[in-house]
Amino acid sequence: MKKILSLVLALMLLMSAAAFADIEMSEPGVLPFTKDVTPLTVAIATSPRVLDYDDNYMTKLCESETNLDLQFQLLPATETMTTIDLMLSSGDKLPDVILYTGMGGRAAQYGAEGYFIDQKPYFDKETGLAYCFWNEATHMGAQEDDYAAYFQQATEADGAMYAFAFYTRGLGDRQRLTPYINQIWLNNLNLEKPTTKDELYDVLKAFKEQDPNGNGEADEIPMIGGTWNGGDDEMIINMFTYWNPDYMLNVENDKVYAPFVTDEWQEAMIYLNKLVKEGLLSDMTFSITTDELVALVQGNSAEDQKIGILVGTFTTTAPDNNNPCILAYDALGPVEGAFTPIRSANCTKVGYISTDCEIPELAFRFFDYWCNEKRSLITRYGEPGVSWLWRDDDPEYFDSYYVGPTQNAQMQGWPAELGMITGVVNPWVTENKEIWNFHMCCMLPAQTYGQWATTDDVVSNSWEESQKIGIPSVHRAYTGALDNALWYGKIPDQLFMNPVYTLDEQDATSDTISQLRTYVNECIASFSLGTMDPVNDWETYKANLESAGLQSWLDVAQAYWDRSK
Repeated sequence: MKKILSLVLALMLLMSAAAFADIEMSEPGVLPFTKDVTPLTVAIATSPRVLDYDDNYMTKLCESETNLDLQFQLLPATETMTTIDLMLSSGDKLPDVILYTGMGGRAAQYGAEGYFIDQKPYFDKETGLAYCFWNEATHMGAQEDDYAAYFQQATEADGAMYAFAFYTRGLGDRQRLTPYINQIWLNNLNLEKPTTKDELYDVLKAFKEQDPNGNGEADEIPMIGGTWNGGDDEMIINMFTYWNPDYMLNVENDKVYAPFVTDEWQEAMIYLNKLVKEGLLSDMTFSITTDELVALVQGNSAEDQKIGILVGTFTTTAPDNNNPCILAYDALGPVEGAFTPIRSANCTKVGYISTDCEIPELAFRFFDYWCNEKRSLITRYGEPGVSWLWRDDDPEYFDSYYVGPTQNAQMQGWPAELGMITGVVNPWVTENKEIWNFHMCCMLPAQTYGQWATTDDVVSNSWEESQKIGIPSVHRAYTGALDNALWYGKIPDQLFMNPVYTLDEQDATSDTISQLRTYVNECIASFSLGTMDPVNDWETYKANLESAGLQSWLDVAQAYWDRSK
C-alpha cells in the first residue's frame, strides 16, 4: 500500500526528535558522529567481486571513524530493482538506507509516494549537514562548476533530492572526440595538419590520390572512425553547429531548439555526403565493428598503415599497448571555428534514506562522510598503502617512489597526489575485501581523478620525440594528454544536458523522443551515404520530424529548461 507523503514526513520528524533525546550527535564535520555505537541498517546491491562486506576495509574504516554499526542487508546482484520493488511494496519496515545505482526514474516515483525522504535541506551550505560535500571534496568546481552540475542532475523535476548521488569526471572522459592523423603520410606528401574545413578536404583528397604509403596501390582509407570517441560524422557536424548526440538539442538565449533542422545542419550533411561520395570518408565508418577496426589498425605496422585520419581513442582502436602501429599517428585538433562536444559528469543517484529511518540526519552524514577527497578515492582504489599511495600520508616516501606527475596531470598543471603501487592489481577489477565495488557517494572531479603520479621517467612531448623513443606506451601517454587539451572547452555559452523531466512528461513523450532520436541518427547515415539527398530530400526529412512529434519534444525540453534556470 502506498504511503501518504505528508503523514510519513510528519511521523518521521516526530521519530527523529525522539531519537535525538537519547543520541547525541557531534557537529557536522566532527568524527565520530555519536559517542556510543549506533546501528544503521544498510540494504546494498552486492557485487560478485566483494568477498565480504563486514570483514571489509571500507566497512571497518567507516565504523571505526563514525561509531556507526553498519548492519548490511545484501541485495542480489541481478534482479536488484525487482527485489527493491518488492521490499517497498511489502509494507514491512524498510532498512534505514538503500544503496543502489540503478533506481533510474523510479527514484522520483518512489520519493513522491513517500518511501524516501527529501535530502535537499541537508545540503544547505549554511544550515545543513553536508560538511564533507562542501568543505572536504577538494577540487569540486576547480575546473568548472561541478557543484551546479551535481545539483542539476541530482534534483528531481519536483525540486526534491530523494537520493545522494556520486559524482565522477575523469579527465579522459570529458571530451567526445579523439581523432589522430597519419603523420608519416603528412611528411611523405609534405603537408601540414589541416586547420580549416577546406584544408581538411584537401588533405583527405591528397591521402586518397597521391599514394601516401608509397606502395603503388590505391589502398588508402583517407578517414574512418566508429569506436569510443570515434564519431567522425559527429566531428564533421561540429564544424558547422554544436552537436552532442547524447542530448541532441541545443539552447541559445534560453530558447531550446533542434540543431538537426537548421541550415547549418544541412550544410554538414552536404559536406559529409561529398566526403563519402568522393571516397574521402569511408562508407565503412557507419557499419564497421570495433573488432574489425582494431584488426585494420593493429594488423599493419606504422609504416604500412592504411588509414589517414583515425577517429577513436587508441584504447579501443589499438588496445594492445605494445603494438607500435600507433607510432604512425599524431593527435589532430579541431579545425577553426569547430565545437568540441563534451560528456557530462557521471552523477548517479546511489544513496536513499527510507522514511522508516529513525535518525535520517545520521544516515545523511553516513553518505556525506564519503565525500572527503581521500575517502572518495578509497571507494575506487581501496586501502591506501596497500593498493595505492596518497602523498599526504608520507610525502617523502611518495616523492622517492614516483618520478612526478603523469603527462596528463602535467599538461593540466596539476601536482601528483596519488599513485598506483607497482605490481598491485586494483581491487576494482578483482575479488577483494577492500571496497564495495561501486562509487559510494564519492566526489571525484577531474583534478581529484587526474592528479596521478608515474614511475615512468621516459616522456615524449611530440610525435618526433616518440619516433626516437620508439615505445608505444610513451606515445600513448603523449597523444592522450594532448587530446585532452585539444578537444575540450570550445562549447556554446548554454548547453542542454541531462534534462530531468516530470513523471507526466516522461509518460507523454518518452516513446516520441526515442523514435525521433533513432530517425535523426538514421538520417545522418542516409544523407552521408547518399540514400537520401541532403538537398532534394531535406524538406521531406524536416516534415517527417514534425509529423513524428518534434514539437512535443521541444515543448517538454523548454519546460524543463525554464524551471531549471
